[in-house]
Amino acid sequence: MSSAAPHRHDVEPLTTSTQWASLYDEVLSRSFPGPELEDRSSLLAALDQGSLHALGVSTPAGHVRAGVMYLVRGPVALILYLAAAPEFRGTGVGGALLEEAIAHARTVPGLQYVLAEVEHPDHHIASEAYGDPSARVRFYARHGMRVLAAPYFQPAIGPGAPRVPALLLTTLWVDDTAVEVRDEAGRPTAVSAPALRGFLTDYLADAEGTLPTDAAFARLLAAFDGAAIELVGPEAISTVPVGTLDAETSWSAPEDSVTLVADAILFDQDGTLISSIEATDHAWAAWAREFGPRAGFDPESVHVGHGQPALTSVRRHVPAELETEALDRINELELSEVAGIAPLPGVCRLLSALPPDRWTVVTSANRALSDVRLAAAGIDVPPTRVTIEDVERGKPAPDPFLLGAERLGFDPSECLVIEDAVAGIRAGIAAGCLTVAVGAAHRDAPGLADLSVPDIASLVVARRPDGRLAVSVR
Repeated sequence: MSSAAPHRHDVEPLTTSTQWASLYDEVLSRSFPGPELEDRSSLLAALDQGSLHALGVSTPAGHVRAGVMYLVRGPVALILYLAAAPEFRGTGVGGALLEEAIAHARTVPGLQYVLAEVEHPDHHIASEAYGDPSARVRFYARHGMRVLAAPYFQPAIGPGAPRVPALLLTTLWVDDTAVEVRDEAGRPTAVSAPALRGFLTDYLADAEGTLPTDAAFARLLAAFDGAAIELVGPEAISTVPVGTLDAETSWSAPEDSVTLVADAILFDQDGTLISSIEATDHAWAAWAREFGPRAGFDPESVHVGHGQPALTSVRRHVPAELETEALDRINELELSEVAGIAPLPGVCRLLSALPPDRWTVVTSANRALSDVRLAAAGIDVPPTRVTIEDVERGKPAPDPFLLGAERLGFDPSECLVIEDAVAGIRAGIAAGCLTVAVGAAHRDAPGLADLSVPDIASLVVARRPDGRLAVSVR
């Protein structure tokens, strides 16, 4: 695949299901956090129906490496997604795509506005996976961006999904017929509001499955009540009202939707962040074959207490005089066994969206074993990690999570524990933390945790304007 910068003539309409799937799988899913990206089947269906339009840049083999997707409704076009695959960024393709999308949309009869949603850089953090909001604002500013003075948020992508607060609703092109006021340089400083109000009403109702009636939506529409709405330049975005979802302007999700809000997240390691069952079972099976004849137990009867310290399982099977030797041996076996260790679904996406000072690992493994397994899974070791050596009592005692909260600098009651073991869920509850059960705990202890999902891939995390983390189900 060539890494040369694409030129304007490389941008072409994407018109086949194969191209759309490539755009979603190879570009969009790698560029947008879960709450900001509609599910694959819905987007492909909308493209097939013609309600969405897509342009892209492809390799000779047909793989889409960058693309833009927009919708047109009445006099308004909205850029929904603009992204390049990570290895294609910085080549100039984004500007080519955006200019071509604006030109393409302007051919629609009666079009008056081309809009885009941009994260407010004062309220969203930069990440390696999803980019830098400040750089994104600078990018759009180079292409004529002006900001509507409205408290905008991205609507929920379906009933029960979370909204994304603190976005800027911007104009990239406005037809002369919609401009109400211009400054001395000829730049629009106010545009006609009624058509924009009608567009937003329809757009949010379609996205969320029903017409919203909450205070945040009412506050947004109120900005468009008059004949015109103010436009400001990117240098004045601090004057734009922020689309927050705080207590006074909150959105009431359906009753079956649960959102947990915390200052930090404490992750268990094995079975939560990484898959290590194969490696663990191989090591314990070898250990049982060695110590079963000596300690008088059937090697086939060994039950490993996943989520608990190795010493707990060792003591369950061997007499005191063999305890030290048996513990040393299982530690040795587990360190040598890395078969099948990998990050579990959704883990890399979720961790990349979190500020590094807002999460850590709290594991029943010892430090050496944790180092080996996290490295095998490609996950960096957080400096605040807690291992079994750090506490006198392991899970289900609360000590590990109490220490994890302390190391991050937050009260345990403001922390969220994500665990796959019932013992870990009980430890989190005892520590006073909010809890999310995944994996085995989701299966074995329904109703024990505050939220229960099959795996981390089922979760999305959004950072609120106040810096706290909102965790909900995808």
